[in-house]
Amino acid sequence: MSDFTDYPERLDLREQLARIDGIMASNQKMLRERANIAAETRQERLELDSLAADRQRDDREQLARIDNLLVDAQKKRVEHENLMAETRGKRIERQLQTWQVFATLLAGGAAFFAAGAAFVKLIGG
Repeated sequence: MSDFTDYPERLDLREQLARIDGIMASNQKMLRERANIAAETRQERLELDSLAADRQRDDREQLARIDNLLVDAQKKRVEHENLMAETRGKRIERQLQTWQVFATLLAGGAAFFAAGAAFVKLIGG
């Protein structure tokens, strides 16, 4: 039967068990660290997904607001064009009224002149 002392490279059983326990503890520590890193990564990924969803929602809200502003601008442009057309119509109407007054005065003057001429002819003979 051989003794462990014959092999100096062999360690005592207790030393081997202690080394194995140390390696296992180190492995467990490394596994815990990996699990923590994985959990942190999952948490960060969830936070990034949440931020991305918030950003998309914000972008959609801004696009909807911009669309509403464009619709309002279009309505105001149409309203402005209608007011400009109405203003042009009133300007033309005002110019025509000036000519109507002039024509009415001219016709009235001609009527008075004809009445005066008829009166002079009737009296003067």
